[in-house]
Amino acid sequence: ITQSPAAGTWTKGNVTVTLSHAAVSGYTLQYKIGSGAWTTYSSALTISANGTKVTARMYNTTLADEGNSAVSKTISNIDKVAPVTPTSVSITVGTNSVTATATGSSDTLSGFAKYQYSLNNSTWQDSGTFSGIKSGTATTVYARAVDKVGNVSGSISNKGTTTSLGAVTITPSTTSWTKGNVTVTLSHAAVSGYTLQYKIGTGAWTTYSSALTITDNNTTVYGRMYNATLADEGNSAVSKTI
Repeated sequence: ITQSPAAGTWTKGNVTVTLSHAAVSGYTLQYKIGSGAWTTYSSALTISANGTKVTARMYNTTLADEGNSAVSKTISNIDKVAPVTPTSVSITVGTNSVTATATGSSDTLSGFAKYQYSLNNSTWQDSGTFSGIKSGTATTVYARAVDKVGNVSGSISNKGTTTSLGAVTITPSTTSWTKGNVTVTLSHAAVSGYTLQYKIGTGAWTTYSSALTITDNNTTVYGRMYNATLADEGNSAVSKTI
């Protein structure tokens, strides 16, 4: 009795079983599956369920004789069962990223292989880290398990919101009346990937490098943290009119 894939090589498909014996006059090659009836063997057998027992013999009907030819093999390398769904998925958030870690899955046949993750139920990936997300964005991460032959479990999910930037601080040198100019400083904690910018009135956004000198009353100064790659200013934008 020969099987393909061979014993010990797991498959999520079927197993092909072939029987062979040298021809013996008066004897026929027969098989039965489980407790089924003996049947004359003519072509390869397709076994679709794990734990299936295949028995074979050479049989002489006239003599009711199988001699010592009978053998059996139990197919034990078919895995069509999905792994256990993960029991939990934890989330860690950054300014522009979400990282998920699943736990709790197992597989009793071919064995557990890996977890896969999906952001907002889109494309699945092996890594639990998702980047390139705007700050302050609500997300849902899904997790599932995969066994060694590719069977996929059900999924679980958890929600997380990327870290908000917080507003830029705009500080004038005085809030009292003055006949001189007002110096305005902008500040914000450094955030990787973001640049502190300002604009005056309807002017263009400009990278902030030093204090601004405002010479006219009713001048509005705007400030923001800006990530050009993500076109993201989060909730950082503020303004102050001098």
